[in-house]
Amino acid sequence: MFQSKPHTAPKLIAVRKGFFLAVPAVLMPVFAFLLVELCLNVFGYGYATDFFIARQVAGRKISFDNARFSQRFFPPQLARPSCRMAIPAEKPSATYRIFVLGGSAAMGDPDFSFGFSRMLEAMLQHEHPEIQFEVFNVAVTAINSNVVLPIARDCAGLQPDLFVVYLGNNEVIGPYGPGTVFAPFQSSLGFIRTSVFLNSTKTVQLLKSLRQEWDSNADEIQAWGGVEMFTENRLRFDDPRMAAVYDHFRENLLDICQVGERAGAKVILSSVATNLQNCAPFGSLHRPDLTDPSLNEWEKHYRLGMDFEAAGRFDAALAPYSQAAAIDDEFADLHYRLARCYRSLGKFDAAQQHYIRARDLDA
Repeated sequence: MFQSKPHTAPKLIAVRKGFFLAVPAVLMPVFAFLLVELCLNVFGYGYATDFFIARQVAGRKISFDNARFSQRFFPPQLARPSCRMAIPAEKPSATYRIFVLGGSAAMGDPDFSFGFSRMLEAMLQHEHPEIQFEVFNVAVTAINSNVVLPIARDCAGLQPDLFVVYLGNNEVIGPYGPGTVFAPFQSSLGFIRTSVFLNSTKTVQLLKSLRQEWDSNADEIQAWGGVEMFTENRLRFDDPRMAAVYDHFRENLLDICQVGERAGAKVILSSVATNLQNCAPFGSLHRPDLTDPSLNEWEKHYRLGMDFEAAGRFDAALAPYSQAAAIDDEFADLHYRLARCYRSLGKFDAAQQHYIRARDLDA
């Protein structure tokens, strides 16, 4: 007859004891969190964190933009506003409702009255006057796919016919990206989404408020500074963290598409157009293994090329620029200057290759 080993029972007892000790240790903080959250909601503390706030106006349910939505992801002094809008819960008949999602490029920053959404609405109305088009600009400056996903979920309840997702330019510098000055970078998408959820709670709002009061460095960034805010957070094109950025972007896009399809909407995805010719790299970095003697040699060729280029001698500038590239071809501005020289000489294919390289190396 089979008999259990003498040490099996004590081990089983120890495991069970550990389990019964662990359960309260996990459940008590959760219970405390839920209790605080309930109390804060009962007493009306905090603000709504959804993208839309629904109100009754003349007997109709209308969804308005939430001016404080961005505070869920940004410090109060850096929170970016959305466009003003009022959306009836019931969509009128013969109406095609479109939501444009994305960051500043989709919004039309700095003047969204001339942005993509307005152009799209005018073009569609001109081509199809028999249809009433509603194009709502739900994009916000400085956000990325981590923020667009909850916005898409809020839009899904408003009878959308089409999502236009114009996105990708803020995945590195937007919230939770490796080059951000906002919510710190996270390599785990699950952790990011948990953080996004927790930031919607009144308890976390209270904790943030207390931190603002107690932490003398909490208000270090006092105002929105545009691209200048990211100059100290330069990132190499081959930074190991970029793999997580691409993974997060792909997963968020898939989920945005799924949200739209479940709501009965079509979804159009578009990467952001770039002005290769007129937008120089914002930051350039040398390759990390460049030695001081090699850097000095690189600088000598680079400066000589700049002198020739400034004098309009574009053909002559190509030689020292190319010599610099032979030493280090990872400096974005060098490729931008090569592109300008090739373009000035009418060599447009070569110019385009270097313009693209300059964009991709931009730190």
